[in-house]
Amino acid sequence: MTLYIAWKIKLVIEYPQRLVYNDYTAKLLKTLLIKANPRLEQYFQPQRGAPPKPIHITALFVEDTKTRALYPHTLNPQKPPKLVTLEAGKPYTAYLGARQETIEELGKALAILAGGIEIQHHNEPVAIRLVEISQTAHLDTTNPPTIIDRKTIAIKAIWATPTIPANPWNRETKHRPLLPAPSYIFAVNALELSQGNQRKYEKLIKIVEKVLQPTYAALKTTKITWYKYEKKLLPALIGYTKYMINQNITQQEIEQANLILAHAMIMGAGTGRAAGFGHVKIQVFRL
Repeated sequence: MTLYIAWKIKLVIEYPQRLVYNDYTAKLLKTLLIKANPRLEQYFQPQRGAPPKPIHITALFVEDTKTRALYPHTLNPQKPPKLVTLEAGKPYTAYLGARQETIEELGKALAILAGGIEIQHHNEPVAIRLVEISQTAHLDTTNPPTIIDRKTIAIKAIWATPTIPANPWNRETKHRPLLPAPSYIFAVNALELSQGNQRKYEKLIKIVEKVLQPTYAALKTTKITWYKYEKKLLPALIGYTKYMINQNITQQEIEQANLILAHAMIMGAGTGRAAGFGHVKIQVFRL
């Protein structure tokens, strides 16, 4: 059994009155968490060929007329992205996911963050405080929740933060396969859940590809955005993808698909989940 937990948190900037942030805002959250608990830094370190990182964070969100992620981006890479301006006293939302070995350390960081933390941004002090936290989901891999069943006709996967698919058959490639194919989107989830078992990994990849079938509108509703990260403009998927559910599947395939979907809703999908990418929300359509 492996346990995963997801949280929704709200942060408030205490000073300065306005913070212009010209980078991916998940980096701000990562800095806060590591400042609150330096032991978390090991979970964010890049490790080539290592298993997927046991932590997921997101960019900051603002909740007004609709919930939207805040980060510098543009749909046209020939045009500069707009900067993000954060205001003191205004609540900003973020989402966290953790595998069992990081839950305690992440909890310690959040407890310290609730008292307020000061960091440096371009040699200027910035104070941020955690004002609200709620657990939104948990997953026991031996008993995944029911997301789809025999009455499910489709799901809508909303790419709430930029999502970077991975090639399930060539994990070492640096090429980004920016297509919403289920095996590309959920490859990292299958990799983590298989725990190094190549046969199980390939089985999960085949199941998710069999169960989820992108609709004809997938390439219209799934868009490419160019986000700014450390002075670079990089492409990723945003928007949403609707997947029809193959009705000619076994109960075991339904259960395995539920495991992958539940894992993605907590830990994100695609690569770069610990850097704030791949946060996915899922809507279910039933008969």
